[in-house]
Amino acid sequence: MAPKLTVSPNPALVDESLSITVTGLQPGQDVTLRSRVDEGGHRFYGCAHYTADNGGMVKVSNMPSHGGTYRGI
Repeated sequence: MAPKLTVSPNPALVDESLSITVTGLQPGQDVTLRSRVDEGGHRFYGCAHYTADNGGMVKVSNMPSHGGTYRGI
């Protein structure tokens, strides 16, 4: 199965909470998620590094990032 990124809601407002999940990874696989937001003539970037769980999934809402521009949950 190929990796699949799911973001909900889509589209979302800039101040709205998102659910971000990646499935179809190998267990223990490292993955980097990158984001970009254009708001008010400004562009904001971020990235976070995760390790897939035993089911090959990363769920951003309850898995800590272990590096990037953001660490933690």
